Amino acid sequence: MVKIGHIVICESFGSDEQDRKFIINPKVMFFVDNLKSNIDFVVSIGIYGIQKNPFPVAVEMLNPDGDLISRRERELSHPNPEDYSPNLAYSAVLNVGFKEVLIQQNGIYTIKAIIEGDEKTLSVPILQRQRK
Repeated sequence: MVKIGHIVICESFGSDEQDRKFIINPKVMFFVDNLKSNIDFVVSIGIYGIQKNPFPVAVEMLNPDGDLISRRERELSHPNPEDYSPNLAYSAVLNVGFKEVLIQQNGIYTIKAIIEGDEKTLSVPILQRQRK
């Protein structure tokens, strides 16, 4: 069964000449200049127990009131189903981009990753930057 190992929020991600992946500017919280601002970010999800058959992946962002404000969905599968062996373990990192997500209030937002019944959440404070 597919499971979620971790969730990380970052500015972006990249890879080097050896196709090694890396996270750019991990985020613990966000500051916006004004409420009613848009933010961009990437949710990086570590997945293990990948099976041969396709499976759905959803990533949601909820505001401090628990209302859904953005959702991304994908279907994933083993990259080479003909090479799949049930005796081996398969894992992957999925990077899901969020663009221009409207932030309308200060508070603790929730990022939720959902894969075949497994679910992990991450709390993310988003605050308006204080002016001097």
